[in-house]
Amino acid sequence: MDPFTPDFLQQAIVAVLVCSAIALIPAIVVVVIALRQISEMEIPPDADFFETLQLVPISVPISLDLLDLAFGIFSAPFSWMALELMGLRALRMITIVESILPGMGPIPTMTIAWAVAR
Repeated sequence: MDPFTPDFLQQAIVAVLVCSAIALIPAIVVVVIALRQISEMEIPPDADFFETLQLVPISVPISLDLLDLAFGIFSAPFSWMALELMGLRALRMITIVESILPGMGPIPTMTIAWAVAR
């Protein structure tokens, strides 16, 4: 099948949209779980990126990675809003840079960073 035919492009767009929709449902669930877990914690306001990652539960980086997978390069505003609600300002800039870089969506970079920080 020729990748430049309209049928191929239409199928590719549908496949991407289906994958995004499939990733969005668990992303919402994990964001809600992360919000509940973070509400019970006290993160110092002056904590840096790695210190914050050491304190947060695994649900936070997983939720950010799922949002990145679901929205691709458009995940930056959603990640920013989720981190603002959680009070995790130290993670905002790294998450924004990671979500803007093309091709990083399928790679769970925040979860890997969380494992490295631990």
